Amino acid sequence: MFHYLEGKIIKTKEPKISAFDLGFLRGYGIFDYIRTYGPFPFLLKEHLSSFSKRAKLSGLKIPLSLSKIKKIIFELSKKNYQGKDLGFRIILTAGPDAIYSQKKGNSFLILTNNIQEYPLSFYQKGIKIISSSKERSTASLKCLSSYFISFREYLRAQKKNFNDVLFLDKDKKILECFTSNFFAVKNKELITPKINEKIFAGTTRNLVLKIAKENNLKVKEKNIFFNEIKNFSEAFLTSTSKEIMPVSQIDRFKLKAPGPLTLFLMKLFRNYVGKFKISASPR
Repeated sequence: MFHYLEGKIIKTKEPKISAFDLGFLRGYGIFDYIRTYGPFPFLLKEHLSSFSKRAKLSGLKIPLSLSKIKKIIFELSKKNYQGKDLGFRIILTAGPDAIYSQKKGNSFLILTNNIQEYPLSFYQKGIKIISSSKERSTASLKCLSSYFISFREYLRAQKKNFNDVLFLDKDKKILECFTSNFFAVKNKELITPKINEKIFAGTTRNLVLKIAKENNLKVKEKNIFFNEIKNFSEAFLTSTSKEIMPVSQIDRFKLKAPGPLTLFLMKLFRNYVGKFKISASPR
């Protein structure tokens, strides 16, 4: 695979950064994840805009312009694409710790992989998720350090034969899953937690909201409490790699998966992607 590292596009199986980097030592850094459909990066403008805003809020300076990053991603796609959709993990850290290194400046890298393919059964039958009241910090910034607790809880969920973990705050309000946003259907209305500092506003989440509103679905962003789960008729997760993934069970509560509204949104999403691929293809 080709990656972007230290100002260069390099081909390597194991890209490396300094052990002195503050992203490694202190978790001081942010990231974003972009995918392609075919060789074409999807929602690239939206991802880079979100990344730029979070960099400023984190006190980190991106060493390249967004237009330059865009060119690098297209170049990486061109060099790496071999018939499978690609993923690009963009990482920005505070750079080497001055205690150990004289090198100054933030570290910026882009790692490439083939997009993860989930089992077809996850989309046909849904997945099981388990709740957790272990909140992660700075979730809205998508920081490197914010995944310590959530990754531990994700591993705990897997050991209990669940596919993902649904995080709750101290008041039992639903937040998000490990790397996904959460949606539910209640009384024929599509609901999702209102964005706050504990929830990351995912690019796919935003797209699903846009598609739903354009198709005149009842949509509401609101506080959702755990005790409402018994009244859900459907639920699903959204993320760059998962797209729209139905949920069949939350703790002991079972749901129809995929339900009719979820299926409708999955179809609308695929149509949107299909139109994107046509518009992105050179003529």
